[in-house]
Amino acid sequence: MTQRRRRFQLGFGAGLVTMVLGALLAIAPVAGANSEQDPRGNNGTVKIDGIHPVDGPGHSRADNDYEEQHPDNDPHVLCQFELEFFGFDLGQRADIRIAMHSPTDDGADLVNETGVEISQTPAGGAGNDPDAVIRYYDLSEQLDSIEPHPQHGWHVKLYVTLYNSDGSAVPGGKKHKVFWIEECAPDEGEDELGIEIVKTNDADRDDEFTDDEVAPAEGSDVTFRLEITNTGDGDLTIDGLVDTWAEDQELDLLDAASGLECTSGEGEDQEVVDPDGYVLAPGATITCHFTVEDYAPAADGSLTNTVTVTTEEGEEDDDTSTVSTPPVPPTFSVELTKRNDANADGTFSDTEQAPAPGAAVTFWISIQNTGTGDLTLERLVDEWDDEELDLLDEDADLSCTRDAAAVALAVGSVLPAGSTTT
Repeated sequence: MTQRRRRFQLGFGAGLVTMVLGALLAIAPVAGANSEQDPRGNNGTVKIDGIHPVDGPGHSRADNDYEEQHPDNDPHVLCQFELEFFGFDLGQRADIRIAMHSPTDDGADLVNETGVEISQTPAGGAGNDPDAVIRYYDLSEQLDSIEPHPQHGWHVKLYVTLYNSDGSAVPGGKKHKVFWIEECAPDEGEDELGIEIVKTNDADRDDEFTDDEVAPAEGSDVTFRLEITNTGDGDLTIDGLVDTWAEDQELDLLDAASGLECTSGEGEDQEVVDPDGYVLAPGATITCHFTVEDYAPAADGSLTNTVTVTTEEGEEDDDTSTVSTPPVPPTFSVELTKRNDANADGTFSDTEQAPAPGAAVTFWISIQNTGTGDLTLERLVDEWDDEELDLLDEDADLSCTRDAAAVALAVGSVLPAGSTTT
């Protein structure tokens, strides 16, 4: 809601100015000589004046130029209207309330104001005594959620409670009016602006672009696609297009060195365009491609980058795309070393001399997983002549250690990559 003060001499022709000023000069001595010409109390009138929606605040449906202010009342207005005050005392104030009235959502407040100044001039005692205060209202937002009457719109009631300039109540100083608000004028404001960017990549090189793709190997080149669309109602001029990834990697895509290539249109209408300063019409899209060399991350890693587009009009949008690299396939290998201490001197070697036939011999074996993947033990057998000993059998009296800790080996035991079990 806005308040405007009307100065009647402005905007008039010269002859009319002279006539109006003469009239003011003629009555001024009378008002000064006899203060009773300024009647006190409940002597004013409130009128409702409709507004042309195409003109907005400050233009009356009855008189667009406001050359005169007449105490006429419009019982049917649009969502934009004015309250005009006539014949009130200088400095008089009022509480103003506008509420829904039966048959449309009876009682809901649309406006509730207190202590509003409604007169800046002494009351002249005449019916056409404008008070230089006009209250402008636009109830479009308040009425948006209220169901109107199918034929007449919204029925509302105006409540005005009067106070003197000193704050005292005016006896009988309450005024009421009911009126209809027929419709709300369409918003003729500024265009709504909006831009959208969608980013995809073809890391797997299958000529299909998606949000998240897998590169063939670490350090592979990756090609990205951008689709930039004007989603608003007004033209947009592109002035920034930047791609960022990791913590300190940034690529200015509007720089010619970026290798960015963009097109607009489709089929026979497709043409190459320069995105720097390109004017994107409402609903239009340009499609761009660029390739980042050595981009794919380390094996079993992923890298997400963000592209941001900006326009001279202050619009901005961003989108992300992820490239991942599969882990390197594990390798599997094992190295087995066997020694004995037949001479029982506490040292193990490939060849030892036993003290006598049939002497017990202690053997030492080392099982080293030399691959990059874990190994699962299936069999561990010692053979000599026609004899065979299953070392994983609990009767084999096998004792093992790994990383200085005792471990028990059995079928299904896991030998971790890089580990050595003795």
